[in-house]
Amino acid sequence: MNKGNSLTPEEVRNVTAQAKERVTAFFGDMHCLDKTTIIICDDEKITNRIGEKDTNTFGFPSKKDYICLSNEYFNIDVLAHELTHAELHSYISADTQRSLPVWFDEGVATQNDYREKYSYENWVKRTNNGENATPLEDMDTYSEFQCNDEDERQFHYICAKNEIRNWLNKHSVQDLIELIKAVNDGEDFDLLYNS
Repeated sequence: MNKGNSLTPEEVRNVTAQAKERVTAFFGDMHCLDKTTIIICDDEKITNRIGEKDTNTFGFPSKKDYICLSNEYFNIDVLAHELTHAELHSYISADTQRSLPVWFDEGVATQNDYREKYSYENWVKRTNNGENATPLEDMDTYSEFQCNDEDERQFHYICAKNEIRNWLNKHSVQDLIELIKAVNDGEDFDLLYNS
């Protein structure tokens, strides 16, 4: 935490513990903790460079995830979302991570993000029960998914969360882990995801 941070150490511990519990309940375990650093920072000089709510994975000198959150975004939902990214990334190389469709990575992360704006009810309303959902191929890349229009960007999160929710209704989280491990070993993502 930076010096001017308004969160108390107790608040940080409580939010972190609850977010970790949520991610552990989803995956059954957490492997990412020894290779993940959480940064809480409201210093504009730093957040302008690394973002105020983001997970970045760096592959050199060794693979490590950095979660950077400002006070505004330091809550259970956002931290659980970012820790889910880190846990998913712990099973794969940085190259595989970059090759995954962004809708998949974000769709998995939003499974542990319980904010109302990503709820199933909101998906039904916003997509007219799926009729107006954004096609997956239009959310593959970072620039497509994280478009400039904030409302459209939020809509992408809703669509991605529902896509993964539907997939998990037919498969297990263990199937999800096996899928990404197989992709990491060189198998085709689309073929495995759609089988």
